[in-house]
Amino acid sequence: MSYHWHDEYEFLISNNDGAQCTVDGEQVTLNKDDVLMIRGGALHSLHLDLGKSVTAIVVHPDFWTGNELSVWFESLEFSNFFSKNSELGNEVIKL
Repeated sequence: MSYHWHDEYEFLISNNDGAQCTVDGEQVTLNKDDVLMIRGGALHSLHLDLGKSVTAIVVHPDFWTGNELSVWFESLEFSNFFSKNSELGNEVIKL
């Protein structure tokens, strides 16, 4: 997918090893079950080899406003990369 941006936050969950993501000029390689969270407005792209896939969850910023998740969500630094091999990554993946 070529470079693009949107107001929504995007969560990419890799279904295979080797997804190549670039967010605001920083390149990240996702392995199976890794999660990349992209802040709304960030310029980003995704490259997948044939037969590879990611699950993308796109959430409008208004979803986080005025509820108990807003404090947690606003404390995160973006872009955040979470690996299944880390304690925090496991917690994010459980969400």
